[in-house]
Amino acid sequence: MWSDQNQLFVVKDSILTLLPINILHKGEKNLVVNGLTDGMLFVDRPIPNAYQGMKVALQRAK
Repeated sequence: MWSDQNQLFVVKDSILTLLPINILHKGEKNLVVNGLTDGMLFVDRPIPNAYQGMKVALQRAK
């Protein structure tokens, strides 16, 4: 999830990191951004009380 309009939580080595992004387009159910690279894992659901440096476990879609 994005923490505000300019940052997105990504996961690197099971740690949450806030990554600066630029929103190019915002639709009702989607965003077009730059600042991500291929293969980067980002948080797509709210994590209660998430913070920079928080350790997380990945859950893959079933």
